[in-house]
Amino acid sequence: MMAGAALVVGGAGVASAEPVSKTGEVTGNSVLGNRLEFKRTVSEREVTHGDTVTITSEIIDSYGSSWFANTHSWIENNTPECLDYVEDTARWRAWPNTDFETPTTKPGEFKPSANAIRIDFPVRVSDPLVLEADYVVKCDAGNEVATGGMSWRGTYGSSDDNFKNFGPAIKVNRASVSQFFLAAPSALEVNEAATLTVDTNAPEGSDVIFEVDGQSLPAKVSGGKATATWTPSSAGTQTVTATLQQTGTHLGKSTQRTVSVAEQTVDSTLTINAPTDAQVGVVTQLSATVLPEGAGGTVTFTEQGEVIDSVPVPASGVVTVDWIPAAEGQRSIDAIFSGRTGVNGSTAIGKSVTVAPKAADMQSSTTTVSPVEITELGGTVVLTATVDPVAGGTVSFYDGATLIETVDVDANGVATYSWTPETEGERTVRAAYSGAGTVLPSAGTTTVVISSSSDTPEPGDPLEPGTPSDNSGSLGSLTGSLGS
Repeated sequence: MMAGAALVVGGAGVASAEPVSKTGEVTGNSVLGNRLEFKRTVSEREVTHGDTVTITSEIIDSYGSSWFANTHSWIENNTPECLDYVEDTARWRAWPNTDFETPTTKPGEFKPSANAIRIDFPVRVSDPLVLEADYVVKCDAGNEVATGGMSWRGTYGSSDDNFKNFGPAIKVNRASVSQFFLAAPSALEVNEAATLTVDTNAPEGSDVIFEVDGQSLPAKVSGGKATATWTPSSAGTQTVTATLQQTGTHLGKSTQRTVSVAEQTVDSTLTINAPTDAQVGVVTQLSATVLPEGAGGTVTFTEQGEVIDSVPVPASGVVTVDWIPAAEGQRSIDAIFSGRTGVNGSTAIGKSVTVAPKAADMQSSTTTVSPVEITELGGTVVLTATVDPVAGGTVSFYDGATLIETVDVDANGVATYSWTPETEGERTVRAAYSGAGTVLPSAGTTTVVISSSSDTPEPGDPLEPGTPSDNSGSLGSLTGSLGS
C-alpha cells in the first residue's frame, strides 16, 4: 500500500531489533545445475504497530551452465495493504553497480502500484539484483504477520507469481495510546445531564466504555474524541471510569475522575405574615415562612426597599423580626430568601401594612448604627448606636435574630458594645432602641463583614473599606428608623 512520508512521523518510530530473512531458489535442469537463488529480508523480526521497517528483495545469483548469464527485465517487492510504503525511500541496484538508484535518479524505472513497487529496467540487467524500501507497519498484532513477497522476470527462472507471499513473517505488537484524557464536570446535581468526554489519539472507531454510578455507557472514538451523556441518579461522590478497549493494533487504557453530585435543586416559596395595621413607634412582629422547610440561608425583610433585618432560616422554615414603623401611611413589606444548598431562593413582594400616626403625646426617635470596617475573624467589633433624642433607655444589638447584648444608652444618647464574632461572613447587625418615657422605640441596621485571615485586604487594596468596588461589602447599607 502506498503512503506519504508523513506516515513516518506519525508512527511509533524506527524499530531497532534483529532482522529476519528467508531464502529460496528456482531450479531448472538439474543436470546442468541451473538454479536461481533469491532472498527477502525484513529489518526487524519484532515490531510495534506504527514502527518503520526496511524490506529488501534480492536475486542473489543465477547458477548453471545455461543460467549463469541470466538477465532480468524487472523486479518487484510485494506487500500487504497494512504495510504503507514511505514515499521516495525505494532504492535499487544491479550488477556491476555498487551505488543505489532512486526514484529521483531514475524516475522512469520506478513503477509503484497499490500493493507493490516495481523497478522496470529499460535494458535487461544482470544479478545480483537488490530492491529495498521503507514501510510503516499498520498491521494488526500477531505472532506471524505476513509481509508479502517478491516477483521478477528473467531470461531464466522467472518467479511466475509464485513468491508474492514468500515472507518472511514478523511479530507485530500492539502500540500504546499516548493520549487518553477524561473530562467530566467536577460538580453536578441529581438528574442533571452531563457530557463525559475523552480526548485521545486512539484509532478512529475504537471503543470506549464509560462506567459510573452502576451504568455502562459505550462510545466510539471519532475525530479524536469519545463522548457519552450521563445523568446522575443519586447524590454523593461518583467515580467516572473511562476505558479504551484493546484493538487489533492498540493496547487498552483506562483513567478516572471523581464528580461530586448534589441533591437536585428545587424551587422555594416564601410567604410573608404581617398585620394589616401598625403604628409609628410601636414594635410590630413580622414573620415569613420558607418552603420546603429546612435550615440554611437567610430571609431579609425590607420596608419600602430599606432593610429591616436579615435573619437565618431555622429548620422549621419560619423566621420572625421586630419592626418599629417610623413613617405613617401605606408601607410595603418585602422579604427575600437567599436560598440554600439544594433549594433556590425566592421573593415575596408587596405585603401592604397601614401604619397609623404615633400617639399625640409621644415623640419619635431615630437610631443610627455607626459603620464597621471589615474585621478579621477573632478581632473585636465595636458596635455603636446613637439615639436621638436623648431620653435614656436601652439598645439591644442583634446578629440577625440572635441577641448579642443589651446595653444602656448614656447621657449623650450613645450605646456601645465590643463584640467578638465567632464565624466569618457577612451579616446584618440591628440595633433596637427600647424607647423611654414619651420617646418611642426605633431601630437601625448596618452590615458587618468578618473575614478570614487569608482574605483580609491590605491597606490600598481595592476592597479596603470606603473604596468603591463591585465586590466591596465593607460597610454595607446603613439605615435608621425615623419617626414623623
